[in-house]
Amino acid sequence: MTRWEFILRAGAGAAALAFGGATYAYAVEREWVEVTRRTVTLKGWPVAFDGLRVAHLTDLHHSPIVPIKYLESCVAVVNAERPDLVALTGDYITKGKGEEFIRPVAAAVGRLAAPLGVFATLGNHDVWVDAPAVHEALARHGCSVLRNRGTELARPSGRLSVVGLGDLWTEDVDIRSGFNGVPEGRASLILMHNPDSFERWPSGRPGVILAGHTHGGQIALPGFGPPYVPSRYGRKYARGLFQTPRATMYVNRGLGVLHLPARFFARPEIAFLTIRSA
Repeated sequence: MTRWEFILRAGAGAAALAFGGATYAYAVEREWVEVTRRTVTLKGWPVAFDGLRVAHLTDLHHSPIVPIKYLESCVAVVNAERPDLVALTGDYITKGKGEEFIRPVAAAVGRLAAPLGVFATLGNHDVWVDAPAVHEALARHGCSVLRNRGTELARPSGRLSVVGLGDLWTEDVDIRSGFNGVPEGRASLILMHNPDSFERWPSGRPGVILAGHTHGGQIALPGFGPPYVPSRYGRKYARGLFQTPRATMYVNRGLGVLHLPARFFARPEIAFLTIRSA
């Protein structure tokens, strides 16, 4: 084989590999949902809610490249698991794609069912499009929308606070308002869209934090990871479980996509967390 034959064959192989990778990212991984199951043990978690099963969905991004049928199928997966509670952490729609996507996605998540309720906060795209309209649509379909406020779940043997915080980029992350009425030091279930707030999380507010926003990078390179993550901390909080003495955070890769109708080594995700008392 001559040098030029080698170059031509290598070039053709690289082109085929690139084409195959692009096809996989578009046709396979984009809607190939991974169901993640994790058990989180937290000191101070209320014994009355020991073993709480939480389904976490985030970043649905209903748009021309994220069809409603796909999102409805994800809702069906959650309902089949019969979780105790469902948590939604924002970005139901996408900036620049129009308000016509608000009603269908709100109706889809309105089919979610859990005995303790469906709780939601908003993301940056929801605020950029129309925060009041997204809030109202979710509430009309049965979601308890928590934006810098909390609510309390009660069982005969104890209580659990569920707190939703505003989006870091577009709203205030108002810890004081969100935890109003929650005694300092009491462990809570906390919903926030952007995981960057975890970097300086206050020690007096322990709990399990659920976040999204990053899409896990959406496109990740084998052996390198995602070239870009929308975070001031780069890839630090791109995906997965993070624990400190103050709190535990799970960052979900989300269901939808932005800009490109593709995912690569960052499959869409539905997370089921079982929370246990230490």
